[in-house]
Amino acid sequence: LVIDSVSVIQTVIAIGLCVDYAAHVGHCFMTKAGTKEERITACLADVGAAVLNGGVSTFLAVLLLSQSQSYVFRVLFQQFFLTVVLGLGHGMILLPVLLATVGPQCYASAEKHAVPQSEKGGDVEVAEVGVNGNLQVLTG
Repeated sequence: LVIDSVSVIQTVIAIGLCVDYAAHVGHCFMTKAGTKEERITACLADVGAAVLNGGVSTFLAVLLLSQSQSYVFRVLFQQFFLTVVLGLGHGMILLPVLLATVGPQCYASAEKHAVPQSEKGGDVEVAEVGVNGNLQVLTG
């Protein structure tokens, strides 16, 4: 790729998309209570499919640009292809591994609402703070 005004503008757009994949996973991880492994598993169960669908649909949207004769459209395809591959790889593989090993504690509001369901089985009701601030209780 040549660094020119076309590729720089498209790089700015691509960085925004790439950060978006990881931001959904990271935010969902922070709203879950439990151990890091439980939180990342619940996080990927909640938003993993949506993030993957977003990446695949972005790739399919720009796939036809690969056959274009226009320089601008070919550069757009190359950058969006790399964005989707690297963004999904980071958001769905690397980030979950890092969060499961060295991730931070959950938000205080999520931890505050995690209460034992029964003393016998050790089951836990896990509360999740939604985007709109509402509390959702999940039984695990």
